[in-house]
Amino acid sequence: MSADVVATDRDNGVYQFQMDQPVPSYLIALAVGDIHFKAIDERSGVYGEAAWLDEATREFADVSKLIDAADELYGQFAWGRYDLLVLPSSFPFGGMEYPRIAFVTPTVLTGDRSLVSMVAHELAHAWSGNLVTNANWQHLWLNEGITSYVESRLMAKVYGQKRAEQELALNVEELKKTLASAPTGYNKLHNQWRGQDPEQAFNQVAYTKGMLFMRWLAAQAGIDEFDRYLQGYFQRHAFKSVDTNDFVADVQRYLIEPRQLSLKEDQLRQWLDGTDLPAFAVMPSPDTFSLIDGILTTWLTEQVPLSTLQTRQWTVQEWLYFLRRLPRQLSEVQLAELESNYGFSASRNAEIFTEWAVLVIPLRHPIIDEPLKKFLTTVGRVRYLEPLYRTLANTPQKREWMRKIYRDARRGYHPQAQLLLDKIAL
Repeated sequence: MSADVVATDRDNGVYQFQMDQPVPSYLIALAVGDIHFKAIDERSGVYGEAAWLDEATREFADVSKLIDAADELYGQFAWGRYDLLVLPSSFPFGGMEYPRIAFVTPTVLTGDRSLVSMVAHELAHAWSGNLVTNANWQHLWLNEGITSYVESRLMAKVYGQKRAEQELALNVEELKKTLASAPTGYNKLHNQWRGQDPEQAFNQVAYTKGMLFMRWLAAQAGIDEFDRYLQGYFQRHAFKSVDTNDFVADVQRYLIEPRQLSLKEDQLRQWLDGTDLPAFAVMPSPDTFSLIDGILTTWLTEQVPLSTLQTRQWTVQEWLYFLRRLPRQLSEVQLAELESNYGFSASRNAEIFTEWAVLVIPLRHPIIDEPLKKFLTTVGRVRYLEPLYRTLANTPQKREWMRKIYRDARRGYHPQAQLLLDKIAL
């Protein structure tokens, strides 16, 4: 449970929990099942089915480094312990940030710690969201945008600025797509949600647009100064709820005025009420993936064999960028060369597999059929299922094949996943 265990009667299955700090109701959670535990260190460990534990403790071995980095930047961790519960494969989300324990998807268990930014994100919520909470879901960006900024700072501290910038660049790509396609209202940070579906608020606007707002403020004040400001913000509002107006007032009083920053009210309002990114947003460098662009050009235009290209040290973010930049109409020879050199169809990384499958499905190449069927029947995370089923539904030759798989797989999906996917796959 998202609290301290104070008494245990294992023989009768009776457990007593205690939470001394005030938390909003959405941060109360209880997990029931055949759950085991393995420690990572003295303040962190992994809960889950026994089969997950060894792999998960290796995957999350850096959690203490992330906590130390957050303590240094934003003040002492307020919750005592930070454990992680690996949920069954049917869990439809990436993670959920409860006090003392984060619930996480098993799709982050890649064997190479390449998706630990999700763990950094849930940890960052210990400050932004759990310690200082949005007053209601009109102000969701206060939870998710600030958290995404803190996540980026933690990733830079522990894994280097290059990786943090690469992850941001990919998220900004997704944000731009969201802003271009979102219905009116869903592209603002501060939204009234009158007559709208609040579930749709959990998109890249609250997360990445909110993060870019924080990044812009940090650029105006200086990164270190902004870290100090956020540490003070968390202390001033600890165990309280705030709304957008509270945040703006806090920025004016404790960031802009003491440092005599030349920020204008209308600039803040452009971030909060605008439907696009402000022209003065501080974006990732256009050279973030220049190496990948060069390699793609070499392969596609100069027909240099993939086996001669230097890709061994690529990060997952570089691979994702590579896959997203591949032509949508690859030849069978090109597909075979990609698969034989990189084995995308067998990738344990769900991000890479999904990008590859979305590329291959419209080409109707059988290379993806069996791996895709296995993935759809063993993974329940909506982030991957939605684009895969949507791509299959948009490929006429694959629709009946998709429906058969969905009818078999549906019972293993979470009801929230079923609600979304029924509209696509039935």
